[in-house]
Amino acid sequence: MDSADTTAARVKRIVAVNRIGAEGVSATGSETLAARTELLVTAAPARFRTSAARIFDEPLPEPRLVRPVPQAIRVAAGS
Repeated sequence: MDSADTTAARVKRIVAVNRIGAEGVSATGSETLAARTELLVTAAPARFRTSAARIFDEPLPEPRLVRPVPQAIRVAAGS
């Protein structure tokens, strides 16, 4: 018995019932990942893009480098 088919069918039902699927993608998934994805990275955008393209087996959009904002800790007077 192959549980992958059963698992895929269950996930498909859960996605449909909760309406969390991608809008506008055909049943064959013909829309490319690059057309629907924005990539934000905190370091090494070229390395990330190379690795992600290998995983997804298609070219991805250029990642945008972002810098995390350090969290400011405020101390209330008298504490």
